[in-house]
Amino acid sequence: MAQLCFLGHDIHDVFNIRVSNLLLSKIFAIILGAFATYLAMSTSDLLDMVMTSASFYLPVVTIPLSLSILGFRTVSNIVLAAMAAGFFTVMLYL
Repeated sequence: MAQLCFLGHDIHDVFNIRVSNLLLSKIFAIILGAFATYLAMSTSDLLDMVMTSASFYLPVVTIPLSLSILGFRTVSNIVLAAMAAGFFTVMLYL
């Protein structure tokens, strides 16, 4: 749940949304819960579920993390846009 608070705070600061951080955290909790329910119900095999979740993890987390470790500095808007593009690309191919 702490990650949802961090995500709500980051989205609130980057995009200057006029909604409280608590409401954003609740919205992200509902979205994440719906996604987790979909992931759990869509597969009957545990290995398939792990591979599906790994396909989301690689473009959304690993690539921006490795670029920041290597020293590439960029604006947070671009990183969030790249993470969203990676998420929607994986959703397109699933």
